[in-house]
Amino acid sequence: MKISKYIAKDNEANFAKPIKSQVIGGTHITFELITKKNDTFYMTRWPDGLPGHDDPPNALRFPHGLIRFGESLEDCAGRLVKDQLGMKVKHVEVLYWDSYLDEHGHWHIEPGCLVEVQGKSKLPKGADKIVSFTVENIPKMTFWSKTDFIETVQCKMDQT
Repeated sequence: MKISKYIAKDNEANFAKPIKSQVIGGTHITFELITKKNDTFYMTRWPDGLPGHDDPPNALRFPHGLIRFGESLEDCAGRLVKDQLGMKVKHVEVLYWDSYLDEHGHWHIEPGCLVEVQGKSKLPKGADKIVSFTVENIPKMTFWSKTDFIETVQCKMDQT
């Protein structure tokens, strides 16, 4: 990890060390990683939900999770994709940002990224299936409507 020699003059970017428990009013920076290899997208089905999340049973998700203190976007994407799909990241690009406060006062910052992956998928512990699909045969997703998914990825796909 590289450490910047920048010194904050007005307390900007002045963060404390990470803590082990959640804080009411804390901030969550959580990435949604839309994984794609050529024209095929990859998701994982979690019968009991993604570990550590309040998912419904049989959640079908793209790799998803918190960025760790000091981690780059590329390192975060690489870790989450490897852990949740068993694949490697070739390229990652931010498509959108969501930001909202939940009912517990947590501030969620959720970038959605298009991630070009490579290699063969591998079923992670706790999952029961890797689902691959194209825009012509989109499955019923837990957190995406078909229309929202197509609108999110279509502009990027039109550029390739």
